[in-house]
Amino acid sequence: LGQLHIGSTSGRLRRWDAVVYGCPRGEGFAAVIMKPPSQATADTDHIDCIVRETGISQDGHADGVT
Repeated sequence: LGQLHIGSTSGRLRRWDAVVYGCPRGEGFAAVIMKPPSQATADTDHIDCIVRETGISQDGHADGVT
């Protein structure tokens, strides 16, 4: 972060202050575990939603997939 100049020079962050400077470090993780609706019904699970379609895109110009 120091080489990117996005961290606070004082080492402290004042996130709600009008003179805020810097970017806090953070990490996150999320997981979605799904099963077919027929299996959820057989297991008497509560079904909040059903995912009918998904999509993926790759234009060939980038290394990643969006």
